[in-house]
Amino acid sequence: MSKQWAALIRGLRVDQKLSQMALAEILQVHRGAVGRWENAQRVPIPKLQEHLRSYIRRRRLSRDFLTRKGRQIIPLTLANKVWLPRTPELAELIGILLGDGEIKKDGSLRVSFDPKKDMNFLRRRIIPLLKGLVKVKVGFESYKRIQVFNIAFVRFLQENSKLQPGSKFEYNWAIPAWCFTKEEYVTSVLRGLFDTDGYVGYCLGSVEIMFGRFSDRCDKLTESIVMALQLLGIKSSVQHTKDGRFKIRLSSQRMVLRFFQKVGTSNIKHLARFLLWRLSRYEAKIELEGLPTLLKKVKKRYGVDLDTEPIPFLWQSHHPSLGKYALEDTQMEKTRTMRNLYKWNVLVRDSVQVLGMTYLAQRVKATLRSIRKWRQGVRVPCAKNLQVLVDIAKKNKISLEKYRINHDEKR
Repeated sequence: MSKQWAALIRGLRVDQKLSQMALAEILQVHRGAVGRWENAQRVPIPKLQEHLRSYIRRRRLSRDFLTRKGRQIIPLTLANKVWLPRTPELAELIGILLGDGEIKKDGSLRVSFDPKKDMNFLRRRIIPLLKGLVKVKVGFESYKRIQVFNIAFVRFLQENSKLQPGSKFEYNWAIPAWCFTKEEYVTSVLRGLFDTDGYVGYCLGSVEIMFGRFSDRCDKLTESIVMALQLLGIKSSVQHTKDGRFKIRLSSQRMVLRFFQKVGTSNIKHLARFLLWRLSRYEAKIELEGLPTLLKKVKKRYGVDLDTEPIPFLWQSHHPSLGKYALEDTQMEKTRTMRNLYKWNVLVRDSVQVLGMTYLAQRVKATLRSIRKWRQGVRVPCAKNLQVLVDIAKKNKISLEKYRINHDEKR
């Protein structure tokens, strides 16, 4: 009897697109009661059984059809071994669930969001991912949380990704092991985490990225995020605060740029703050100014409508409007790697002998004092000046090979 009622109620909810909370409100019972019925732990009392029969009759539904439909939900994954392929989209959805999601034992998935800042992200990324992977209609459980029901998908996450339904703190969730098998999976799961539980901020006039405040019971998740960042060559620091939480920070401008080059974002609130910092050094205060104001500033200054900007957004040179700025950062990063390749003091000394100190200073746009310190080896030119020195050497047919560090030993 309990299994029959469980199948009937499950089939009713799925057919009518009802969340457990919605059905509980109809029957005027606690949501937990609906979950226990579906798990065949209890049977509705006679009064509620009649209430359910009356509701089904009013909707002109078939009890036999609903029961059959309810019975078909559970075997889809475990009995027939129907598994979803591992894709970047699945990895990103898992990142979203690790950030602001919940996985319940009754087969429901919930994702919380900020209705003032995340509606674009919800509409253009979260809901399409859920519809595409979970294959069910997405409903609003409240004004700041959505819910879908698919017990087969929940069991798939449990078996395939070791994400146990229930409290993420109790089970100490972590990024699934399979997400580390390909770089595209790593970037996708990090993007989902960042878009839900991270932000772009400013500290002492410099930009930083932070992955939210994780409970100290989420140490495995913290470790897996740091490991994923390391695989992408992104350095981070972990802070354990006095209130018992972990914060993962990217406080280097180089690391912030590298993060947006490799991981990117699908949430325009992060994108607006990043672009205004990178292009204008403007510290956007989204809580005070509001997201619409920041979006208007980006559109007015750079002609980019973030509401319709293709996502996920990556800081790369192929962007039609912003590619030239991204290319500058890419070239600058390549130049930084040159700092340890050549004996810059010797190159500057020889360039001065050929071109003269005043002319070289004018070309590099540096002071004579800086040129002297470079020549003495007291300082190394910055990345921008290194590229200018290389261009000057090539133009004047000065071979860089003889200035390469350990060049004589290699010969």
